[in-house]
Amino acid sequence: MIRSPARCPTCRAVLPASGICTGTTPLLALDSRRYGIATQIAHNLGDNGDVTEDMVINWRRFDGLPRYRIGRSVYHALDEARTIERDKRLGSKGRPRRLDHDTPVAA
Repeated sequence: MIRSPARCPTCRAVLPASGICTGTTPLLALDSRRYGIATQIAHNLGDNGDVTEDMVINWRRFDGLPRYRIGRSVYHALDEARTIERDKRLGSKGRPRRLDHDTPVAA
C-alpha cells in the first residue's frame, strides 16, 4: 500500500523529513512590509488548509500578485496576497471552498 506523504495542517504543503513545515520560517521584513515565498504566504494566510502554495502561484499568474526575485527565490508581499485572498474569499464568482475535513451535505 502506498502511503501518502505527511502534510502541514495549515497550508497542506508536503512536510520534509524533519517534519517541520517550510512555511513556518520567518518572513523577510523590508520597508515595513513582510515578504515570503509561496509556501510561507500560504502558511500565513491559510487557517484550515484553505490556502495552498499553488493558489498563491495562481494569484501571481492570473490576479496580478507582484513577484520579487531575490537570487533564485521568488518572494511575494504578504499584504498584497492578503488583499487578493480576501477579494477571492468574499467574491461571488466560483464555488465556495471545500476543505478536506468537511463532511458532504446531503441534498
